[in-house]
Order: sequence, then C-alpha cells, then structure tokens
Amino acid sequence: SRALRNGSQTMPPKVMTMDDLPPQTVRNYFPESWFFEKKKLPQDGFMEVSLTLPDSITTWSFMAVGISSTRGICVSEPLEQPVRKLFFTDVRLPYKVTRLEEVKVKIAVYNYHSYAAEVIPLRNGDLNMTVDVQSQNERDIVQRQLHVVAEGLLVRKSLKFVLDPEAKHATFRPSRKNKTILHESSTIKNVFDLKNKEQHTTIDLALPTNVIRGTESCRILAFGDLMGDIITHAVVESRNLIDTPLLDAEEVLGDLAPTIHALLSVQALGLMDENLKERGKNFVRNGVTRVTNYRNDDHSFSLTSGFKPSTWLTAFVLKTLCHGSSLAFIDKQLISAGFNWLFHQIKNDGSLKEQDRRIAKHVTEHDLMLSAEVLIAIMECQNYNQVQCPSLCVCSHLSHQTQVSIYLKTNLQRIRDPMVLAKVTYALMLFDPESDTFLQAAHQLNNHKRKNRQGHIYWSKIEETNEAKNIPLWYCQVAHSTAIEATAYALLVFLRHGSTNTDAIADWLVGQRNCNGAFIGAMDTSVAIQALSMYSLQKHYKDLNLHCNITSKVLKEYFYSFKFTEENALLGKSVNNVPIGQVLDVNIKGQGLGQMQVNVEYNIPIDKNKNCQFKVTVNVKKTKVEWSPDIL
Repeated sequence: SRALRNGSQTMPPKVMTMDDLPPQTVRNYFPESWFFEKKKLPQDGFMEVSLTLPDSITTWSFMAVGISSTRGICVSEPLEQPVRKLFFTDVRLPYKVTRLEEVKVKIAVYNYHSYAAEVIPLRNGDLNMTVDVQSQNERDIVQRQLHVVAEGLLVRKSLKFVLDPEAKHATFRPSRKNKTILHESSTIKNVFDLKNKEQHTTIDLALPTNVIRGTESCRILAFGDLMGDIITHAVVESRNLIDTPLLDAEEVLGDLAPTIHALLSVQALGLMDENLKERGKNFVRNGVTRVTNYRNDDHSFSLTSGFKPSTWLTAFVLKTLCHGSSLAFIDKQLISAGFNWLFHQIKNDGSLKEQDRRIAKHVTEHDLMLSAEVLIAIMECQNYNQVQCPSLCVCSHLSHQTQVSIYLKTNLQRIRDPMVLAKVTYALMLFDPESDTFLQAAHQLNNHKRKNRQGHIYWSKIEETNEAKNIPLWYCQVAHSTAIEATAYALLVFLRHGSTNTDAIADWLVGQRNCNGAFIGAMDTSVAIQALSMYSLQKHYKDLNLHCNITSKVLKEYFYSFKFTEENALLGKSVNNVPIGQVLDVNIKGQGLGQMQVNVEYNIPIDKNKNCQFKVTVNVKKTKVEWSPDIL
C-alpha cells in the first residue's frame, strides 16, 4: 500500500483470475442476412414470432412481404432492431491465408462505459480463432474461422482405367497360367485372369519426393458405364466439365456438346430413367438458350458477342443442335438458317471462308480441316435427321456436299498433320464409305498411328512424352488436345471401317480424361466423348454385373466394396480419404464395361521467381563517345 497526502492509504489493485471473470457466451454467428421463413397469418391478421438475434453488433432491418387473395401483395415498412454491447470486440480476418504466411489480424476493442477498462490479451487459435478480452467488470469472447490454405502450387492428377473382368475388349499380351497383363507401368498394373474372369489391378500411390507434407489427398470414383462421369458432373451436379479457360461460346459448347453425346448413349442403352430424362432435357434447353446468345443477325455464330462470325464455330454449333434435337425440342429453323449461311461460305474450289481473324490461317491444311469440319456437320445432321429431312435445308444441298468432298479428295495427298487427316477421313466416310478415296484415306490414317508401351494406339504429330518412357503418373504431362482430337476421329473411323484394334484406341482415350470425365478443350472433348459413346454402344453388356473390392497392402483393415448393375450403372461410387504412399489392390469380378478414376491432389513448392511479372536484364559494355566540333 502507499500513503496519500491526507494520511489515508490505498490498497494495491486486485490480481484478477479466471474465476473472477464474468460469465460470457462465445459470439461466433455473424451472418449478413438470415431468417427467411413463410408464415400463414390467422384470421385476425396478428402473429407473434420469437427470434434469437445473431451475434453481430449491428442494426438489423426486418421487412415483411404479404400476399393475399383479396389485396394482392403488400410490403411493410422496415423495422430496425439495433444490437448493442457496451463492451465488445471486433475481429477482422482476411478471406483466406496461405499456410506459414504471416498475417496481421486487426482486433478492435470498444468500450462505451463511462470508465476505463484495462484489457489483457490472453490467447488466440489457429483455424478457429478465439479472441477473449476482459476488464475487471466486463468480458467479450469472439470466435471467427480463419480459412488457411496450403502453400505451394496445387497439382491435380487423375488416373483412369477400364473395369472389364472378362477382358473382352482389352488390349493385352499373353502371359503364363491363363493370364494376360495390361497397363504394366510404374504406377498401375492390370492382370486379367481369363480362366476365372477376374481383373486384378494394383495402383502405386507413392507420390513425388517434393510434395509438401499434409497437402496430399486421394479420392476414388467408379462407374458402371463409360459415360457415367460426364452425366453425373454435367447434368446431376451442374459442374463445368473443362478446367481450362475457354472463350464464351466455346465454354458453353464444352459442356453442352459432350453431355448430349453421353445422354444419347445411355438413352440408346436403355439406362435412362424418367428423372434423368427430364433433367437431361432441361440441361439441353438451358445450353441451347445460352449458345443462342452468340447468334448473329445473319444466323451465324461468333465466339464472343460483337465479333465477326466464325465458320468452324457455326458448324460446331449446328452439329450439336442436330444431335440435341432428339433430347429436347430445338427449332428446326434455327438449324436450317444456320446451314444456309454456312453454304454461302463455300468457295468455288470447295474450301471455306473464315471471317474470324483470330482463327483464320491461310495454309492448305487449315483450309482442308475447316472444309472437313463443315462437311462433317452437314453429313451428321443429314444422317441424324433423316426422318425430318424435308424440314431441313441440309438434304437439299447435295451439290454443296459434293463440292466440299471433291476439294478434300483433290488435296488428300498433301495432308501431313494426323489431326487434319483424321478429320478428312471421317468426313469422306460420312459422305461415301464405299468410295476408293475414303479407303485410301483410311489406309493412310492407319499408317500414321502410334503405339505406346502398353499397346495403346493414338495419333499425334509428335510422340507423346508420356508414351515414350515408363515414368510414374505424377511426372507425366497431359497429352496435347490435337492428339486427343485426332485419336477420337480415328476411333470413329475404325469403329465402322474395322481395320484397326479399336479397343487399343479407346483405352488410350479413356486414360486421357480428367477427373470430370472430359478432356482439354471443347472440340477434343466433344468428339472424344462422341467416339467413346459409339464405342460403348458396340461393347455394351446386356446383363451388367460388376463387383469391385478395394484393399490396401499395408492397412489390412482397409476395405471398400461396391456393385454395379443396369439400375445403378450411371451412379458413381466414391471412396474418400484414400491412403497415400502405398499400394492399393482393386479386384473386379463379373461382366460389364465400367471405369475407375483415382484422383490425387497435392502441393509442390513454387520457385521464388515463378510469379515474377517482369524480367530485367542489365548489359554493360564499353562505348566510344565522339564529340562534335561545336561542343569542343
């Protein structure tokens, strides 16, 4: 104690303990808007509603909207209800932070009492951040969630393989004891037991050494049909199929076109129930409405609104609309008018004009590819709408089809790019599958095929990096979109022509799909799903019955099992929190053709100069200065 001037003494300040603190509930509910409820008023028109206000220190504005059969709609005046505390804390957090990042959290303490309050910081949390402020007579506790994200670069890898225990479609090489081996790589190995009709798959989930610890995760997703993932993600879950950014109209078609092919496939297989049928119809309607936003007054289509019309895009759109017309109502005039515009773009030699300068390339192979795309659109629409042919202008312009086909035939020998050759061959097959020119093109296309270590067949201008060496999945690069598109058109050709192993082609395509079932861009995804759907129709089993068991070589208690039949073939079966860093065993029995995806995510360190926006280089060299006479 100490003595005052008048001789009295003061007591030292009391040391406060946790038991001395006033009781206080934690404030952790801070919505911006809440309480949306429907109430039916009694005859007298009065009703009392009891509410518990959220924890925010603010002024709430309540408004009621009434609907009556006699008085219509009425809106009340806002009723304001302030929420106040004389002593409280305001904690302001960023939306998200990166793990290991140093963050400045602003904490403001408000005291509206007439006396001063001494505040002692006690503690704070990591994810659930709690701020507890106190004085001798007051206390406030605020809890806010801080979203912490991992440092480094996020990497997504997806491993896909088919479920085919009878090995009826598989690309394989014989082995001992009535077994065959497929996909023997450093990451996955499939062994087919032909005698017992079983498929044994081992997956090595040993990740790269530079993975940031704690960021890895793995999820397994399986379907009883090759189109199940497309329909689930696009139609049921309304998610975008393609991860890469696309231009406006191309983004719409990237979801619409492949989903239409997938829906047509399951419809033909009899796997579509009434619920999926209705949802698919609504999906197509919404997609068509969105794509018409890019329609011009002359009935063509542009990649972005306000730009010049695009020939290849118009052909792409019209082909998609023709296929979608059997799933939902699409005005035939929309298609006919578009083809009329398209026919006016045909030059005298059979090539096509492209007005969009971002796409136009004045080289022969590009002109051939554009002509092939237009002829494919014409022929697919004509073949797909044979019953409704009189209502479409496509069938009445045989001269235009012949003109474009002659241009393709004349320049066939000048083609060197496998993707251009695949498109031209498919176009010639649709126009006349019995012609010598098509047979010559198919033979030429077959000579351009490439084969990887697993026996899979693909078409590419250069050998894909993934196929050259036996390297783990985590170090593989995604195949180029042109290789996917070329291989897809080749599959469509040889499904009908029959001179090449289509199982080996389909296996390669399945392995290139992303976690949503799509590929890279709109064009390659559309034709690849179209090709795989046609392949699925040919390989479909009438009595689907697949049993799958997933176990771990290290965790003996780890076990998951699921079964696919005709009733649930399109419903995905998922396994979350799959153990990383070990080998999984997948055992498949029964009959059918399904697919399994192993989706892995992890973060890797980023080079410190990776995100630099500028690169400054300084060069120093000697120079000789010559002075003019007037300066001297």
